[in-house]
Amino acid sequence: MIPLLAVALTLAAAATPGCDPGDWQCSLPGQDIQVVIDRLGHPTSQRRTGDDTVYLWREGSHQTNPHCFLEFVAGPDHVIKSVNQDETNSGCAAFDKALSR
Repeated sequence: MIPLLAVALTLAAAATPGCDPGDWQCSLPGQDIQVVIDRLGHPTSQRRTGDDTVYLWREGSHQTNPHCFLEFVAGPDHVIKSVNQDETNSGCAAFDKALSR
């Protein structure tokens, strides 16, 4: 049986304009942050912001000038609230591939 929250999140993603439900940026919010850790490995860094934890993954040759970074904000229940992606130069191809599986 599919949990009602998963169904609601899937429907919400499908109803969001410009949001493809198959896109990881649409499908990961509402899931446990462990899903991302399982796919990408441990984050480059993490910090607390109030009750939330911000998890950051970087890809690139130098941390002060990364080619890509992904930021996931999760609540105290470890459920992803938001996703932020910033890419320059080579982009986030390796992250995209790992998160799209």
